[in-house]
Amino acid sequence: MSEQISLAIVNGILTLAGTIFSGVMAYFMLSLSRQGAAAAVKVEEAAVKTEEVAVEVRTAAVKTEEVKQALEVSAHSADKKLDAIHTLVNSSMGAQLKIAAVALRRIAMITKLKEDEVAAEEAELLLGAHEKKQSIVDKVEEKEKG
Repeated sequence: MSEQISLAIVNGILTLAGTIFSGVMAYFMLSLSRQGAAAAVKVEEAAVKTEEVAVEVRTAAVKTEEVKQALEVSAHSADKKLDAIHTLVNSSMGAQLKIAAVALRRIAMITKLKEDEVAAEEAELLLGAHEKKQSIVDKVEEKEKG
C-alpha cells in the first residue's frame, strides 16, 4: 500500500512541477514575444523538450508500476511456497514426535526402568505441546481462509 502512496506522491509532485514549469514557460514566452520571434522559437523548443521529458517520466512511472506488480506476484508466490514448506515441516515434526512417544512408551512398558518412564513422559509432553500449538495455528489459518 505504501508503494502506491509513494507513486501517487511522486506523480503529484511531477504534475505540480510540470504545472509550475508551464506557468514559468508561459511568462517567459510572453516576455520573449516582445523581444522577437527568434526568442519565441527557442522557448517553443524548450517546451517541446519539456514535454519529451514529461513523456519519459510518465513512461518510467509505468515501468515502475509494472516492476512493482511483478514483485508483488513474486512475493505472493514465495509466501505460498513458504507456507507449504512450513506446513510440511510441522507435519513431519508431529509424525516424528508421535513415533518417539509411542516407541519410548513401549520401551518403558517393557523395561519398567525409571529413566525409560521419564523419557516416555517427556516425549508425550513434547507431542502434546506440539499438537496444542498446531491446533492454534490451524484455527488461525481457518479464520484467515474463512
